Amino acid sequence: MSAPLAIGQRNTLTITKRVGFGVFLDGGSHGEILLPTPFIPPGSDVGDAVEVFVSLDDEDRLLATTRYPRAMAGEFAALKVVEVNDIGTFLDNGLSKDLLLPYGERKRELKAGQFAMVHVGLDKHSDRMVASMRLDRWLDKIPSEYVAGEEISGLVAARTELGMKIIINNTHWGLVHHDRIFTRLRIGNRLRLWVLKNDGDGNIDLTPQAPGPAGHQQLADRILASLEASGGVLPLGDKSAPEAVSEAFGASKANFKRALGHLKREGKVSLTPTETRLVK
Repeated sequence: MSAPLAIGQRNTLTITKRVGFGVFLDGGSHGEILLPTPFIPPGSDVGDAVEVFVSLDDEDRLLATTRYPRAMAGEFAALKVVEVNDIGTFLDNGLSKDLLLPYGERKRELKAGQFAMVHVGLDKHSDRMVASMRLDRWLDKIPSEYVAGEEISGLVAARTELGMKIIINNTHWGLVHHDRIFTRLRIGNRLRLWVLKNDGDGNIDLTPQAPGPAGHQQLADRILASLEASGGVLPLGDKSAPEAVSEAFGASKANFKRALGHLKREGKVSLTPTETRLVK
């Protein structure tokens, strides 16, 4: 039995017939769904399964495409404001049809050209995709089970006095404290992070640096790659300013020195206070 159709998300559907303007896909209890000609994967034919994004068109008919939005139903993203009118605010979600952010789901005034951090969901009455800036409503209230050292996918969602608030795996809030930020994090950035601490009461501390030896090796590999790309000389050493290290590698001075020490012990680099050279 095929999986139920998920509106606003990716689906794998079977082509049932070909027509002059596209192909129809088996939508199960939802009936046939059109995939227009420009989006048919090359070589696909009747009986083949294709991966598509399914949503409602302007006439509330289900329509498939192989063009995917910046955020699907159940996901969060920073989206650019295209237009503000009497109906609401419209956002660019990467599709031909802009995404509606109703006035009741806004938390501040918006103008065209600005970005809004939103959750994308389905309107409970129409199944149309709709946005909301009320992020807390869509995040899990059940304490998470993330453990220290676990790698997660994070979305930079807000700037606070303590640091940058992160949406973890589309489910929970986390925080990267200011003293662990060594490169510029912008609202809307998606990045790999690691759990430092989870108190089980909704407070999850994160770091952009892989913990322990794995993180040191990761930084050491980046330093070697930078040396190879710059002709074997890097204008940074163990006495360089923390700001210069942060700008070059997004790492703390302490972690940079550990990585340099590791490379020196392996005989891969030679060091001066302000310079690192690749040993050939």
